[in-house]
Amino acid sequence: MINYLNKLLDEKNAKYLLVNSTNEFLTEFNDLNQNARYYLTGFNGSAGDVIYSKNKIWLFVDPRYHELASIQVSDKNIEIVKLSLSQSFFMGIKSIIKDKNDKILINPKKISFNFFKLFSSYFENYEFLNNDPVLDFVKPQKLNTNITLSFVPKYISGLSAFQKINKLKKSLKSNEDALFISNLADIAYFTNLRNYSQSYSSSFFARLIIFKYRPAVLFTDFKLPQKYDFGENLTVLKQDNYLDFLNNCYDIKNILINKNSINLFDYNFLNLKFNIKSDNFSSNLKAIKTKEEINHLKSAFKRTDNVMKSVQNIVNSSEKINEAKLYDAIETKFKNIQKATNLSFSPIVAFGTNSSIIHYSTPNKNCDLENDNFVLVDMGGYFEGGYATDITRTFYRGIPNIQQKQIYTFVLKAFLNTFFAKKVKNGYKLDKIARKILNEKKGDGFLFNHALGHGVGLNVHEMPPSISKSKFSKRKLKENMVFTIEPGLYREKCFGVRLENTVYTIKKGNKLKLKTFVNFPFEEKCIDFSILSKDEKRLFRKYKRMSK
Repeated sequence: MINYLNKLLDEKNAKYLLVNSTNEFLTEFNDLNQNARYYLTGFNGSAGDVIYSKNKIWLFVDPRYHELASIQVSDKNIEIVKLSLSQSFFMGIKSIIKDKNDKILINPKKISFNFFKLFSSYFENYEFLNNDPVLDFVKPQKLNTNITLSFVPKYISGLSAFQKINKLKKSLKSNEDALFISNLADIAYFTNLRNYSQSYSSSFFARLIIFKYRPAVLFTDFKLPQKYDFGENLTVLKQDNYLDFLNNCYDIKNILINKNSINLFDYNFLNLKFNIKSDNFSSNLKAIKTKEEINHLKSAFKRTDNVMKSVQNIVNSSEKINEAKLYDAIETKFKNIQKATNLSFSPIVAFGTNSSIIHYSTPNKNCDLENDNFVLVDMGGYFEGGYATDITRTFYRGIPNIQQKQIYTFVLKAFLNTFFAKKVKNGYKLDKIARKILNEKKGDGFLFNHALGHGVGLNVHEMPPSISKSKFSKRKLKENMVFTIEPGLYREKCFGVRLENTVYTIKKGNKLKLKTFVNFPFEEKCIDFSILSKDEKRLFRKYKRMSK
């Protein structure tokens, strides 16, 4: 592969090649079979991209993956660039490529328009490729689309696809406007169709175009079920036909797109033919859950809690178990016992020192659970509605020592103060509450190196809302938004503790408050109650009553 890529650089008179982890739909959990970055580096994290040159390869990872990348990447020619929480991938590239005029090769189908806007503001010499050269060399097997999609009834979705599509139609100002959607979770949401054949997803490969006064058009190679609820409001065509179809839309002048989720290739194609306008309406509509969706999520989390209870029973027993075996047990409990349709992400099952690896993704059959060790389990599933669940608990086999109890208790303090915040205004404020508490342990080497939370919906990571230090988190939270609160503290090669509940917002008078979907208890033997203030003890008792 190296010779193949070097030859490409020579032919194009280029110095660098951008290699991405995602696919043309910019999905987070791209199948490793289709992940160019994975083939090049062996790193299997859900995020992280590469700059390739003849002499060196740079892998850029955010703080969630610092430790994992160091474990998985052994090639001495690959340098792991460990971005800070405030650094973007673009900022990382700038720190490596000093000469703006060095030529960089890019696949426009693998990057978003918004990323390229930043990229092109700094780098002046680049060339677009028609294909992904890594995958061209590997020639991976194509994903199977000869599958019938599942239909989500109205008692789960709350709105029929006909109603949802009509809401989108009403957002268009004239019959010269159209809405182009390539975000797969958005498409699954608006059509009430689901697919569970791909790992960690309930969506399907497609594009969707909405018109003001004529049927919407869905481009997909998947088969439709016999039962669906969009009637004649939707026409279905083959996935690759979308370019020819758009070329013949002579009556359309304006195309609305979400610049965060459209790839650069699609943007450039649309920009040649139409006036581009920004759309955030579709994603914002999806972020506000209906009462039926909330009720379905309550059921889904009850079943997720049941899986976590089985994990707790195993940890508290004397059963000999390793990480891989517990991972398999979790998958079995979800799918065979709780009837999950899929896992919403690859479970994190980390024993002892591995618990410090924030997104540990390689459960080890040779890592047995010993006494006096933490067990961090982060997991979630999809059920018949196709909405993700997400929960993390940290258990302990044996009796924790003073330091272990102290760290666990500080994470609990962060959770309680955030969950019972007097003002639930936006995710930025919530993150600030937790971060202030957790930063007290920096001096002991324990860091909080990720966002406090993230939106949850058809994807386990959904935006809006955002619960972090980013500018996006300053947007107001609204009633019936769903997101996680997941404070954590981690010290490399020592241990880590994370406690995560998925919650939703409710209106109490004129104020927003939080309610939890997760009713699984915290590990009381790990709590040093002397560290909790009088008010925090009251909040802990209140939480226990709520979660019964």
